Order: sequence, then structure tokens, then C-alpha cells
Amino acid sequence: MEDNLSHLSQTCKILMSGSDAARIDFIHNDRWINHEIGSQIRKKINSSLFLPRNSQAICMLIIGIGGAGKSSLLDRVIKDCDSWAQRHGVPLPYLQLTLPPEPTLKTTINALCERFDLTTSYAAKGSLPIQFQFLLKTKKIRGLFIDEFNHVLAANRIEVRKLLNFFKNLSGPPWSLDLIAFGTNEAMHAVKMDIQLSSRFQIFEIPLWSADEEFRAFLATYEKYLPLAMPSNLASREIVTYLTKNLDPTTRNIINRLKWAAMTAVVEGAECITLDILDRSNTLPDLLSVYENESDI
Repeated sequence: MEDNLSHLSQTCKILMSGSDAARIDFIHNDRWINHEIGSQIRKKINSSLFLPRNSQAICMLIIGIGGAGKSSLLDRVIKDCDSWAQRHGVPLPYLQLTLPPEPTLKTTINALCERFDLTTSYAAKGSLPIQFQFLLKTKKIRGLFIDEFNHVLAANRIEVRKLLNFFKNLSGPPWSLDLIAFGTNEAMHAVKMDIQLSSRFQIFEIPLWSADEEFRAFLATYEKYLPLAMPSNLASREIVTYLTKNLDPTTRNIINRLKWAAMTAVVEGAECITLDILDRSNTLPDLLSVYENESDI
């Protein structure tokens, strides 16, 4: 049978001899599919790990509309950093911070302290506690990943000024932390509210998908990880056109539609994604029969 499964990755070839439930579980799992803009950003961030420290921090802002793939890219970059630290036998060189919907300077500092298991009482004065500064130095922290940076704009005017000044100070001496921020397009407006901070940031945008070769390559790679017995030819002109014309072509929308279509193809026994299945797969299919059959085995 494996000779007829050349369209699949080796893992998916093995899954084809297992249960439908196992295949659907695999389809449901999120996975990183490399693509040009994501690869470029990953390489730039990873390259920053090798540069010697100096007073000029490397700051990047990655923006895109909701569902563009920012969170997936951030997760992938974090894994890159984990891998780098393990290979070199050093602590993870970055901290990670997700800004809440209405951040304040105090809650932001508290969240950073929690990364080092410091109690929030250390952050009562609205500045970096001595204990935190000591750990930054001893753990050789190089930078800070900030997710949902656009939430800065949800703070009141005074807190916005405090937060931007705080991040500006982190990226300058004595810490000179690299700031790698992710957010919606509004995050760019937040950065530009402080001229000095804005001058330190390189801005990268994750665009919507379009019917080009990069999107076809993305779909062809993704198809290898959909354990279906027959090829779906996701990179075909018909499917590419359907996805870009009928959906808001964000990564989230496209991946969800392909997942649901692949699950439908398993449930219905079609074993490939057709335009008809794709068109009907605008929500999660009924999977109860698959899992009930599995529980009866």
C-alpha cells in the first residue's frame, strides 16, 4: 500500500494502517509549515542569538491581521530558541510576555517577575526589582518576546506612556534587550507613539495569502501531513482559487477549512479533499461515529 502513498509524509504513511480516530487526531493537531516570510523572520531572530551584545538592541515588530499566523510563528521561534539553548548548553536566552487586554506598567512588571518565580511584591514600585535585574544578568537574558503588543493601545494615556517608556528603557543600556514584538496592525501605531522607540524597530508584516507560487508550495507541503489514501492536489489551480476567492485568506481560516475537509474525507470515506467537500466543510464535521467505533474496539 505504501507505494501508493507517495503524496504523504512517512508519519502519515504509517498512520494509514491505523484507525480513523488516530488519523483525525493527527489532522486536528497544529503543525508548523515553513513559508517564505516566516522563514525570513525566523532566520533574523535566530541570527540575533549569535551577535555579541552591545548597547544597540535588535528590535522587531511582526504584525498581521487576526489569524495571519503570528501566534504560530511565535511558537515556532520559541522552539527554535529552546533548541539553540539545548545545543549550546545554556539557559533559554529570551523571556516571553503576553500583554493582557488592558495592561498597566505594574501588571507588566508583575508578569515578568513571575517568569523568574518572583513574588509580585517585588514589583510594587513600578520598576524592575533588584532581584529581577540580578536574574537577567546571571541567566544572560538576551531579549524579550512580547505577544499582543497592540494591547498597549487599550491602556489609558498615562499607562501607555509608562509602558512605552518601560520597553524603551529595556531596549537601551544597561540591559539592551532585544524586543521581538508580535501584534495586529494596531501594534505599529503603538510603537510609533514614541519616536525613540519607533526608530529602534524593524517592522515585518505577515500578509494574507494570494494565488501565487508560495501559497501553492505551502499547500503542497501541508497535504503531506493529511493522512488520506488518495492525493487531494491542494496546490491545483481550482483549489487555490477556491481558497483565495471564497475565504478571507488568513492562515487560520485556510488551515481550519483544510482540517475540517480532511476530517470529512475520512468520515465519508472519500479519502481525498474535493471541491465539493471543501465547500461543505465550513465547520467541524460530526465525528461521533468515528470515536464511538473506536471505543467499541
